[in-house]
Amino acid sequence: MESIGVLMTCPPPNPYLIEQLEKRFTLYKFHSIPDKPNFLNSHKASIRAVVGNATAGADAQLIDLLPNLEIVSSFSVGLDKIDLAKCKEKGIKVTNTPDVLTDDVADLALGLMLAVLRRLCESDRYVRSGQWKKGDYKLTTKFSGKSVGIIGLGRIGMAVAKRAEAFSCPISYHTRTEKSDVKYKYYPSVVELAANCHILVVACALTEETRHIINREVINALGPKGVLINIGRGPHVDEPELVSALVEGRLGGAGLDVFQNEPHVPEELFGLENVVLLPHVGSGTVETRKEMADLVIGNLEAHFSNKPLLTPALQVFDNHKHTTHTALVDTTVGADAELMEALPKLDIVTGFGVRVDKMDPEKCRGGFCENDLYARSGRWKKVDYEGLNSEPYVNFQKLKKPPHKQKRTLSLKFSGIVMKSIGVLMTSPMYKYLEQQLETHFNLFKLWHYNCSITEFLKTHRGNTIRAVVGNTTIGADAELIESLPSLEIVASCSVGLDKIDLRMCEEKGIRVTNTPDVLTDDVADLAIGLILGVFRRICASDSYVRSGKWKDADFGLTTKFSGKPVGIVGLGRIGTAIAQRAEAFGCSISYSSRSQKPFANYKFYSNVIDLASNCQILVVACALTEETHHIINREVIDALGPKGILINIGRGAHVDEPELVSALLEGRLGGAGLDVYETEPEVPEGLLGLGNVVLQPHVGSDTVETSEAMADLVISNLQAHFSQKPLLTPVI
Repeated sequence: MESIGVLMTCPPPNPYLIEQLEKRFTLYKFHSIPDKPNFLNSHKASIRAVVGNATAGADAQLIDLLPNLEIVSSFSVGLDKIDLAKCKEKGIKVTNTPDVLTDDVADLALGLMLAVLRRLCESDRYVRSGQWKKGDYKLTTKFSGKSVGIIGLGRIGMAVAKRAEAFSCPISYHTRTEKSDVKYKYYPSVVELAANCHILVVACALTEETRHIINREVINALGPKGVLINIGRGPHVDEPELVSALVEGRLGGAGLDVFQNEPHVPEELFGLENVVLLPHVGSGTVETRKEMADLVIGNLEAHFSNKPLLTPALQVFDNHKHTTHTALVDTTVGADAELMEALPKLDIVTGFGVRVDKMDPEKCRGGFCENDLYARSGRWKKVDYEGLNSEPYVNFQKLKKPPHKQKRTLSLKFSGIVMKSIGVLMTSPMYKYLEQQLETHFNLFKLWHYNCSITEFLKTHRGNTIRAVVGNTTIGADAELIESLPSLEIVASCSVGLDKIDLRMCEEKGIRVTNTPDVLTDDVADLAIGLILGVFRRICASDSYVRSGKWKDADFGLTTKFSGKPVGIVGLGRIGTAIAQRAEAFGCSISYSSRSQKPFANYKFYSNVIDLASNCQILVVACALTEETHHIINREVIDALGPKGILINIGRGAHVDEPELVSALLEGRLGGAGLDVYETEPEVPEGLLGLGNVVLQPHVGSDTVETSEAMADLVISNLQAHFSQKPLLTPVI
């Protein structure tokens, strides 16, 4: 096939694709040709195929200039850069690359949700700039349990829904017609969908009907606590309206992988911390781009060998219009009025796949959705197929204010018992809400306010009045403090970890100890998944790439696919199990290591961490810090994980031998790391600050507004229970 001319209209999207095309065909790279009219005049007769992508395809003008053009193969799913009507008119076949990029795009949608709500990129910059040394990062927003609305419930939309469900997110959707085989709540209008969700995801095809489907009315319905995620096409969104809503605070945030005039991005977005900006990298992983390239090559080879196309997006019936009774169409194109009128003998249209809006409403009574079958009997009408509801119409309901957007009320009711005489020592700054509640219910002493030693403080403020200590992962209650407080009865930790409390001394002295488990499980598990996606998909690095203006000069490099990667978890407690459940929704196999095998776990067990690291690509540290787990991640474990592996630490900094981790990353012996904790916080090894394959968080695993309030409520309730001589809610000792 070397004599066949193939014109690539887009900038070379993939070195592998270029290499394979040049091996098989005569390849012309249109993007780099200076005198395009002269080139086309000289070579138009030899060009029989065009390869494009989401940036440049084949418009009517180009198609008319190529008299021997037979096929247009798109290195993307979207076909909005190809004049399909002109291709149909001239009998030119069209293919695209569906399915293979579904996982990557859905993964990125979840990554954007987590990155926006948990401020992954902003807090990464906070660490790298040294600001953490001056104070803790602010609280962010919880992801688990947030309602997700999806526009377009095709392959990608369904994949997004499946992943979001693993985070306990209620799912709703909008398409032109309701899907009768889907369990999710359907809204007949985008405005109503936006009003009833926290996160709105654009995952539909770009058509004239969906251009600017996200307008001012939709944005206002989503509201100042809502987040917009666009993994579709830039023109889906009225960009000036989006920018003004973000700048004015009428919209809570946005995660954008596509823009109206790529690679140009509105400069007003660059200064906003509640947006994450990616350079159109939805399918930009090494693994997926190779699969897409193989599909492009396979379709071209099939066409020029007179074999069936692998992924036809447009079938041509011109030569068979009087014999065609059944049309099998890819739902990216569907069956519009023109196609139906062109086939007078057509009795049945059937199809399956991504789009739900491609049947002509006048020619076919009803919508067109996955596995639906329509037959004509006089006029077109829907046939009941495999139990689907034959009624194609939906009823519109009056818009109601969703209950989830009403003001949150506390889940715990305080007893109201007067305990102002009881002294409570708070060891370090925590949440304002916790401080306020402690001051309301007790006689609160804030240790950091007194510029003196513990001994001097106790002399001044009579240590015998202090009957409770509230600590956290920074300062708890060590032996010295406990010995200094003769009336101490209880230590309440506003965290799960207890490594800052001398448990042995507490037990000896009969001092009760509580912590805050469960309430932070979701947040920490969410952050673990966010860190995995952040490292593999280089979310923070590519956000910086866009903000710096570099995208105008060149595309961002390919990254690594997350879906399907083996995940190993050190410690399968509440948090480890929650991480496993989320990772399973991404098609990941799960294994784990703990001191003993868990009888309830249906995952592969390894008795030591080295074997676990050798058999996974993602190693997550989620165990408690003890003498046995101190530096459990050492050089041997890191080398077992290897240069394609990544380490995620949401446990404690001392779980990892930090100098060994830094040297492995610098030397390329480890592929990457996502770190929320460090050995000597807030100090972070300088060797990490310049690396693009790490994501650095300032110990914010549970630091969302929702969870901080729930943890504070638990601390207060444990103290009240103790001093009321009632059972503790979360006793450790």
